[in-house]
Amino acid sequence: MSNITSLKDVGKILRAKRNEMGLSQQALAIQANVGNRIIGEIEAGKPTCQFDKVAHVMQQVGLQLRVVTTNQG
Repeated sequence: MSNITSLKDVGKILRAKRNEMGLSQQALAIQANVGNRIIGEIEAGKPTCQFDKVAHVMQQVGLQLRVVTTNQG
């Protein structure tokens, strides 16, 4: 499990998974029913990406975001 500290981390993880699956940005956009621009923005870690779109695209490649409680205040 990866610790995500920024949207850039999310983008790197998504890009790696997409490449592992042999998908182009365009192919993933079609599969996720979003525009090509959305995939590029997520992978670039653009801070204005809508959370629901990020979660949906990640789900399309078998990834999910989870929130876990830590022992830090």
